[in-house]
Parts: sequence; C-alpha cells; structure tokens
Amino acid sequence: MINTIPINDVNTYIRYKSQGFEPLVSLIFKINFELRLKLQNELFGEMSPENDIKYYKYMFHVKPNICEETDQPLVYDSKCVSHILTRGAHPALRYDLRNNNLVIPKIHNIWDHDKESEKKKLKIYYKNQLIIELLKKEYYLN
Repeated sequence: MINTIPINDVNTYIRYKSQGFEPLVSLIFKINFELRLKLQNELFGEMSPENDIKYYKYMFHVKPNICEETDQPLVYDSKCVSHILTRGAHPALRYDLRNNNLVIPKIHNIWDHDKESEKKKLKIYYKNQLIIELLKKEYYLN
C-alpha cells in the first residue's frame, strides 16, 4: 500500500500546486472527494466540447508529452488523451485527471476498441487496472 498525502482543503491543494505538483493527477495525493469534484468543476466546468478541449490541453500541460506506452514524443492532439474508463460509460469521470493516459492515437484506439486480451499486452494495462479500481471505489461504480 502506498502512503498518500491527504488534501482536505483548498489551501493545502494550492500549497502543493505552488510547489510544482498537480495533486489532481498524482496518485500520491488523497484529495477529499467533494473537494476533488469542486476543483475539477472550477478547472473545466460542465461537460461541453469546449471544456473537453480545456481538459485535453491541461493534460498536455501537466503530464510529460511522451506516450505512456511507446515513449514516443507527443504533440498536442486530443486523440492522444485516452480515457481509461470511457467518457460515454462513465460521464462522472470525464474530467478526473487520473482517468487518462497520454498515448499515440494507435494505442488510444487499442485501449478503446480492442479485446481485453489485446489490452493486456500493453505496458499501461496493469497500472490502468489499479486506477480503475481506485476510481470505481471513489465514485461508487460497479
């Protein structure tokens, strides 16, 4: 079990952000669920195509611009932001910054459309399974 750093208020979140962290992305921070939803809403607002673009650009700002599967450099393209749990099936997770991988479009396509046996071949598979477990627990998903 990884020790996590609790964040229960906006001031603590701001303090870590000012130190160069983005606690909304990092799994080492355990943000109070209601606070997480509030911060995500402040950053991205309600679901809309315009806010989706804001989210994608933010991901390229806070994560290394390297494919998490192939280690290839990435340039901004919304097709490179792959939701681990899909937006359609899990709209509440749409703007959760932990719910994505930055990957080349080919890997995004595999993750979204291929059989589980093909996904298991990916380097990101097992990390994604841990994130799925965490997200489902936090959002009370089955």
